[in-house]
Amino acid sequence: MSDIPHKAHDKFIRSGLRYKRACRSFVQLVLPKKYSKALDMRTVRHENTHYLSKKFHETFSDTALSVRIRGMDKRLWILLEHLSNAQPMAPFRLDHYMFEMLYEPYRKDKRRPVPEVYSLVLYHGKSTPFPESLDLVDCFDNSLGVASDRYKNISPIPIVDLNEMTDAQLKPYDYAGVLCRALKHIRDDDISECLLDIVDDLGGYNVSDSSHQDFVDLVLYYLLGTGNVKDIDRTLAMVEQLQSPLGENVMTAAEQLMAKGHKKGREEGHKDVAINLLKAGSDLKFVAQMSKLKLAEVKQIKLALDAKNDE
Repeated sequence: MSDIPHKAHDKFIRSGLRYKRACRSFVQLVLPKKYSKALDMRTVRHENTHYLSKKFHETFSDTALSVRIRGMDKRLWILLEHLSNAQPMAPFRLDHYMFEMLYEPYRKDKRRPVPEVYSLVLYHGKSTPFPESLDLVDCFDNSLGVASDRYKNISPIPIVDLNEMTDAQLKPYDYAGVLCRALKHIRDDDISECLLDIVDDLGGYNVSDSSHQDFVDLVLYYLLGTGNVKDIDRTLAMVEQLQSPLGENVMTAAEQLMAKGHKKGREEGHKDVAINLLKAGSDLKFVAQMSKLKLAEVKQIKLALDAKNDE
């Protein structure tokens, strides 16, 4: 299938990690046990980075969480850089974000050490293993070896490559396992098997509160709206056979997305009619009448065509 914009994946993982249950299981999934066992998972929360500029947030696909360290009035911060395609300079980007983020606690008390931060990359791109360097030293020109001398003892940025993890490894991690399996399989030629597996799991969680229903809908709309289902009727029939309590959620999501798709198809069809008539030199009002578009929309299309012809 064609490439899916990074923003679709990024919005999904950001939205998914707004659920505290997802945050807890995600921290357990990505942190080494020597760190996670020292944390009180009941205290996990999103760190508010509203003080960073809007432009900064638009540039980086990062999520900041924090968890209280057991027996201490201190928190470990977890900084996640989500990548759906391989990008160079990931260590530099993460460190840039980390220091921008930590400047706020530093500004409030310049004598107090800033919190510890565990930075990592969550990756589910086409190329596996991750083809770019995760060593900070490789982000520098290093012509004189200054960077090597200065940063040689800094460990590479940890990476969780979902392509290298099996579904069986991800399943035990509750909501986080669902989010990561959805990301891992979203480029499959047919998402149906993953969809059925996730619906079966979510239906077995026996959680009836509204936040669970919201999480279910988030996952379903991402899978059905972003992934590729080769035979939707067959897939929906198989969902019914599961006798999952979420069967109605799946049907509703599929119906709404199909209706949205039909509407988009009709709109694109009207636009194609207008383009063809304009290329033939037809009058603007006639084009609007035949294409069922507003005259203002036809004028916009003509301006775009004229600009393209002038290139």
